[in-house]
Amino acid sequence: MPKIFKDSSGRFTLKTHETYKGINFICRGTSRNSKSEAKENWKKNLEARKQKIDNVDSSCDLSTPLKKALPEWYALYHERSWRNERTKRTDHDTINQICKSMLAEFPVNAITSDHIQKYLISEASTLSKSSLKKRRNMLNMFFSQYRINDNPVMRTELPAWYVSSIQDDGIDCDGVIISDVIAWMQIPKLPRKEPK
Repeated sequence: MPKIFKDSSGRFTLKTHETYKGINFICRGTSRNSKSEAKENWKKNLEARKQKIDNVDSSCDLSTPLKKALPEWYALYHERSWRNERTKRTDHDTINQICKSMLAEFPVNAITSDHIQKYLISEASTLSKSSLKKRRNMLNMFFSQYRINDNPVMRTELPAWYVSSIQDDGIDCDGVIISDVIAWMQIPKLPRKEPK
């Protein structure tokens, strides 16, 4: 058993690397009061994590297509949660868009990080960065629930962001002439005056 140490905030801390049923994780127990309390908290956290692994949510058949599993998951876990109605509408829109995408027909257990990365890249030219992040976050929440040790979203990145709203005529969607903006950005800065 590793030693209990005092961290920078003054808490007694016990931290270990554990493996349970092939899943690697870090278990930590802390206490402001005593080493024995930190050890007890570590034991509670270890048991809670093992129980979570044992009870990996079986409400989703992983061979179900994503277009069916994603809305069912949301209805089960988030429909009656703290989210307000506006957030729920946004979430439903995000889910509907994902369910119309190239990922929709894939079974949940067959979706890889390559599939998700290709999806994000294909959507980057038509979506705002915030919309793309919402879709990635929704997929991340879903997969972190059902594929606890193998969340394919964790190995993806948002594509490098390019200005997608510029039209061929050099005018963006708000009617701003791009060459004027670029010229303004290239105005040299005046040297600063030295204080006397």
